Amino acid sequence: MFNDCYSRTQEILREPPLPLYLFSVGEKTLSAGETSEMGVLKNPFAEIIWGMEGVGELTLFGETFRIHPGDVFFYLPGEAHRHHALSETWVTRWIAFDGPLAEACLLSCRYPRHQSGCGKLEDGLFDDLKTSIADADLFQIRRLSGILCQILTNLCPDSAAPRRSALLVKQCMELIRSRLADRNLDLEFICDNLKVSRSTLTRLFREKIGTTPGRYIQDRRLQEAQSLLLGTSLSVGGIAERCGFPELTSFIRFIRRNLGCSPLAYREKHLKNQKFRIPGTNG
Repeated sequence: MFNDCYSRTQEILREPPLPLYLFSVGEKTLSAGETSEMGVLKNPFAEIIWGMEGVGELTLFGETFRIHPGDVFFYLPGEAHRHHALSETWVTRWIAFDGPLAEACLLSCRYPRHQSGCGKLEDGLFDDLKTSIADADLFQIRRLSGILCQILTNLCPDSAAPRRSALLVKQCMELIRSRLADRNLDLEFICDNLKVSRSTLTRLFREKIGTTPGRYIQDRRLQEAQSLLLGTSLSVGGIAERCGFPELTSFIRFIRRNLGCSPLAYREKHLKNQKFRIPGTNG
């Protein structure tokens, strides 16, 4: 077992008055089959653990939780630790903290004990905590307490990810509908506005809608074109502009490719069918 641990100096206790104090931060590496345990009496603090590399198991009250890279688990004060490595090496990082509201702050977030896919404790933040934890400067102690609060609020439970994904897809659909006449509307435009990568948005859109954002834009433009051709007397050029086509020729090609005829032919054919339809029938 390799244990890289950095702890608060004992002199830094309850000054200045704060709800949380960083107690220790570290990284643990276990080999396959190796076990690490900590008894109840040695755990007077709350602790958050991140899976960094490999796979292992944590045990709490007789229940076992498998921890993969990006998973997060937490213990409350007075709860015993037991870690068991399953892969060739299993690397975890942790932060431990105490203070008058340590347990209350953690429980108020209502996170499940085991959270999947939350990400890892990043190197930059990890290094900052390691180098600052022993600093007795009051500003540094306050800053670390603020970082702890930020870490707690940024942890991502399983149930939060689908909500964010659904919201992102909804925002994408609303942006497309509101900017349909914009000739610049494309995947790059959407990603720039929503601050998301092309690959992420495309993947989420496929999962939620069953198609790509680009295909959705085309479908919406086609629906809008059909509605305007049959429901208004707008010119073909005017409809092209409302559907986001900078050139009339590209709009005509778009309609021919999707409907098999020109915009005017489509309008005339359907208006003729409506004229000769017998009232009161579905034909």
